[in-house]
Amino acid sequence: MKDQPIPNDSEENIEAEIIPLSDYFAGDITLLNGSSDHADHWHDGAVTEVAITPDARYAVSASEDRTIRVWDLVNGHPPRTLQGHSWEVAGIMATSDSRHVVSASWDTTLKVWDIETGEEARTLRGHGHIVHTVAGLPDSRFAISSSLDKTLKVWDLTTGQEWRTFKGHTPSAQAIGVTPDGRHAITDAYKTLKVWEIASGQEKFELHGHAHLISAIGVTPDGRFAISGSYDHTLKVWDLSNGELVHTLDGHTFWLKGLAITADSRYVISVSLDKSVRVWDIALGETVAAYEAENPLKACAVSADGKTIVVGDTAGQVHRLRLELSTVEAA
Repeated sequence: MKDQPIPNDSEENIEAEIIPLSDYFAGDITLLNGSSDHADHWHDGAVTEVAITPDARYAVSASEDRTIRVWDLVNGHPPRTLQGHSWEVAGIMATSDSRHVVSASWDTTLKVWDIETGEEARTLRGHGHIVHTVAGLPDSRFAISSSLDKTLKVWDLTTGQEWRTFKGHTPSAQAIGVTPDGRHAITDAYKTLKVWEIASGQEKFELHGHAHLISAIGVTPDGRFAISGSYDHTLKVWDLSNGELVHTLDGHTFWLKGLAITADSRYVISVSLDKSVRVWDIALGETVAAYEAENPLKACAVSADGKTIVVGDTAGQVHRLRLELSTVEAA
């Protein structure tokens, strides 16, 4: 059955609103207004990916300008810049213990950084071409990366050693999602999703339905659903227990570039080159809030409490938004 409401134990009716915060990371700057007296804090190229540490202390952004920036979400101090890659930084993730971030670059390497000191802990070498993205496993020890060399690699972040390689991923994967138990990875192969068993490196099954390139993948923290975003302007919600398509979320008007899922598995946030941020109720398959930025958007992340959204745009700017949810009594 497709595009039917997912059973939800909660009977609450929720209203949602996205609010731009005026206390920008770098100082007193109004968000999404295109003006800044602190332009030196922006990236010099488009933001490619953003992440928020699980403890919600920091946001991190990766950019085409070859740098990573660490933004203090608690005290609002000016961002720290992490330098070391020699080409575009295409992916970024925070480990589940909030101690490290891992970056993936077109220079064929990944780097592990200490989030507190900004020091490079180690460089992961082994891919033979551009590294597209990286995703963490729940134990903070392992991460999985994808490359234009048509492989996936699982890395031991504590030693910097390559633990496993999945070969023959054609075409190369642009996005990776990992199930909360760490047993499976979901990757894209153009318009198709592939579900892999990480321990064995075996492909389990495929999910078909998108009409264009898949650009973003997430897994709900309860492990029930995979959610994919695509250049066909839609998101799709997939039941991982049977591979069935549950919902198609249609509302964006241009390529979808990023998605993030709240910790309660109720909402997915998406961003697009159409300049919009959308919040979707996963159970209902409907938009519950939307916000329009001034520049096309390429990446988003949401804090563990579901209240803070961080987005990155093509102008190199990073913005913080607040998601306000309120319960509405039925008439």
